[in-house]
Amino acid sequence: GSAKLILFGEHAVVYGTPAIVAGLDKGAHATLTPSDHDSLAVFGARGASEPLFRIDAEHPPRDDRLVTAWRLVRETFGLSDERFEARIDVEVPLGAGLGSSAALSVALARALASHLDQAPIPKDDPRVTAAVAASEGAFHGKASGIDQAAAQFGGLFQFRRTDHGPE
Repeated sequence: GSAKLILFGEHAVVYGTPAIVAGLDKGAHATLTPSDHDSLAVFGARGASEPLFRIDAEHPPRDDRLVTAWRLVRETFGLSDERFEARIDVEVPLGAGLGSSAALSVALARALASHLDQAPIPKDDPRVTAAVAASEGAFHGKASGIDQAAAQFGGLFQFRRTDHGPE
């Protein structure tokens, strides 16, 4: 999924004013391997050998939001009981206002959809949209959708809070 940058209207978008948003070329990419246990490893770059952090039976999360988001993504796809080793490569700083949680969520949802379909996943796949909306709720409560739109569709677009995606 793509990270995001709000070029204009960052605070005004809360009041229904349009914002101009860019879905960046950098973001997050996930790969999944079926496993008998769950494991999430987040790396700072593709090909990095050491993770920024790992969540598994031996490494409990410091923050449950990523674990909850991953559970919600699997539930959206009807795979609550499936277990995976997930590797997430993140190309932007986490928690810096660039939409990293949405980028992570899109990456996990696309990887899961690709695992199921054994095919490339279109940007507007409704399963990905539903999974990311659920997982963004775990990170932010009621999310505006601006991060999800940038992460899922990329590109440059106008976003209005009442929208369900880019205009």
